[in-house]
Amino acid sequence: MNFVEGSYDQTGRIHIPPQGLYEISETKQARLGTRLVVGERVFRYAWASEALSKSKLACSLLDVDAEDTVTVAHPIGTFKVTVTAASAIVANQYTDGYLFVDEGTGAGDVYRIKEHPAIGNGETGVVTLLDPLRTAWAVADTDIQLIQSPYRLIEANTTQTELPAGVPLVAFTDEYYGWVQTWGPCCLLIDATGTFGAPNIERGEINPSSNVAGAVMKPTALKHSIGQVYTNGADYEDAKYQMVYLQICP
Repeated sequence: MNFVEGSYDQTGRIHIPPQGLYEISETKQARLGTRLVVGERVFRYAWASEALSKSKLACSLLDVDAEDTVTVAHPIGTFKVTVTAASAIVANQYTDGYLFVDEGTGAGDVYRIKEHPAIGNGETGVVTLLDPLRTAWAVADTDIQLIQSPYRLIEANTTQTELPAGVPLVAFTDEYYGWVQTWGPCCLLIDATGTFGAPNIERGEINPSSNVAGAVMKPTALKHSIGQVYTNGADYEDAKYQMVYLQICP
């Protein structure tokens, strides 16, 4: 049975988005981050900011725009807030991402972003939130930041610095939408630098590769863990696709 988080009616019938697991779409069919469970595997809806390869690791393109102190005060209950862009913002660049208060009045509050227009560098614009402000904003000290959805993706590169997000089951065209796997049995490109060893000797933890873009490898330093080898780790060979047990987001 398939399950999409939050999308069932009063009769208990399940509603699957019109876009299938193995389809990509130029138009958006669900909110970024929408969760889909298919048996023991978990998927999230994502957008590719560049072309993505099938069965290679994708990471988050986490761009941030900060406003040191808000220039417009807002009361509790406001859905549409005025922000001043620290750099030029493309329309809906932060849609399905988050606005959070990093300092001052309201510090620690987090809000999901519904939509916003393009906002020029140093200019003001209105950001519409999915939930209203829980704390009033004060022009004296409320500092905010906008951060993109973690499901705006790039293919993992060898710097190992990005946040791992998921694995596409099919190739993504640049600026297309689709599903990426985040949990469970998954086929993924292996860079077998080092030796995994048998699971009864070591668990065979996997990290993003520092040698092959989009591949995973045995940890060589403290990096992002994304799961475990699925079979005998000693059988994992360089430049082969192997089953892993993905553990990014359940």
